[in-house]
Amino acid sequence: SGFYKIAGAALCAADRAGASFQDALNESSVKGSTASACRAFLLDVVAAQPRLSDELRASALQLILSSPPGLLTPSELATPLRDALRVGLHHPPLASAALDLLETRWTGAVHATEEERLEMDALLPSVVGALRPYV
Repeated sequence: SGFYKIAGAALCAADRAGASFQDALNESSVKGSTASACRAFLLDVVAAQPRLSDELRASALQLILSSPPGLLTPSELATPLRDALRVGLHHPPLASAALDLLETRWTGAVHATEEERLEMDALLPSVVGALRPYV
């Protein structure tokens, strides 16, 4: 879990320092770019997190949810977001991170493209279902 926490801290620090991750989603960008490497790593974590147990899974989900905009698409974030809301029932910091992501990047997506907004709107009903236990 420490590795995921360190990776998350590094990504957040890079984001705060002004690193641009927008080219990670651009298929024509340089394959060896830092953004592409970060995206590939996050996609591996997204794929692996369902098989992880307890604290390790919570750390992996926290990393995914805190990833800077541009590294993962809304559809790539949807399943981890739903999983984080479920796991968050027993791990409140994860629930808080999931709700923060939902608020800042999904419902208040100021910098999202029109395509991303449409994708988020289509995925929102499936995410809202994971909120039912909180009501």
